[in-house]
Amino acid sequence: MSPRIDEKEITDATAVSSQIVEWALLAIRSWRLLVAGSLLVGLFGVTGGLLWPKIYTSTTTLQTNEAGARSAAEIIGSPAVLNNILTKYPDLPGATIDEQRERLALRIRFEVSPGETRRTANLFYLRVEDRDPVRAQSISNIALDTLFELVKPRGRDRAVLEERLARFEGELEKSDEVIKRIEVEATSLIMPNSLQGEVATSIAGLRDKREKLAEEVSKIRRELRGAPTRDIVLTAPSLPVEFRWSRVSVLLFSSAPATLVLLLIYVVLFRPIVIEIVRRCNAPD
Repeated sequence: MSPRIDEKEITDATAVSSQIVEWALLAIRSWRLLVAGSLLVGLFGVTGGLLWPKIYTSTTTLQTNEAGARSAAEIIGSPAVLNNILTKYPDLPGATIDEQRERLALRIRFEVSPGETRRTANLFYLRVEDRDPVRAQSISNIALDTLFELVKPRGRDRAVLEERLARFEGELEKSDEVIKRIEVEATSLIMPNSLQGEVATSIAGLRDKREKLAEEVSKIRRELRGAPTRDIVLTAPSLPVEFRWSRVSVLLFSSAPATLVLLLIYVVLFRPIVIEIVRRCNAPD
């Protein structure tokens, strides 16, 4: 028994095929409009895209953990750092100071090293984008300089640390002088086979005290530098050479295919309607 043929399905399929053929014929008849329009818009789009400012990215490699990177990112994104950058570059985009800070903050970002997770990573990248490669590098340097300056202790806290540092450095210097004098005069101070062991014990005790003083001096110096310190900068901000196209350039480059699609829609769907309306308007009553 042969399958039953649904006449409605055949009619619908024929109608669809006819419509597709009709659209194809309309597009073929309007090929001059499609080609000329796409080429004209594409020419302006490509020219505009090439002339539109490109984006350069300066990169700084930081060796730190997640907490250090998060702390650095929060400080660099703060108004204190952003205002310092805007002091040198007041012509950055933005109608108001708040808008300038907001747009500047979007150009600065922290990224984790590829292949690592943020929680376990010890390498992070500070990236700064700008249309001027020299300015991108300069903004990175200003941001880092301001960061390391802001984390240093200030006021009374700094005065107390500096006082302690001066006291311990003085004691360390005296300790070095005493150890050196004893080591030089040890032979003349004692008789052979008499108090050599006691002198050696005394020098060892002085050296232990000296090491503790040196550790304390180093600790205070680290506190005066603040945290994070410049030690986390593995590579200085780069002067970018390569660039990427801005979003505006990408949109301009894509104007030709977008125009072709819009013209196809016009030719296939709207042009017949427009022609029919014009024909009826011009027809005699």
